[in-house]
Amino acid sequence: MAKFVGIVQELGMSIFMQGSHQLLDDKGERVALLQAGSDSIDLGAYVGQKVELSGAASPSVEGGATFVNVESVKKL
Repeated sequence: MAKFVGIVQELGMSIFMQGSHQLLDDKGERVALLQAGSDSIDLGAYVGQKVELSGAASPSVEGGATFVNVESVKKL
């Protein structure tokens, strides 16, 4: 399971067509595309907040991004 730190933002329209949110670093660069791993994880509740999250990471379908199926989120 991989760990990531960053700020959660809604993804909106995307050519990647994967994930509902994205994780940005302190410079605003995308770290990963995110999708909740279960119904108990509400990524929308963390929008605009810095978090540490963990989950299974894999390459996205397009664009060379990292896709994370989020299994846990902790507000920093």
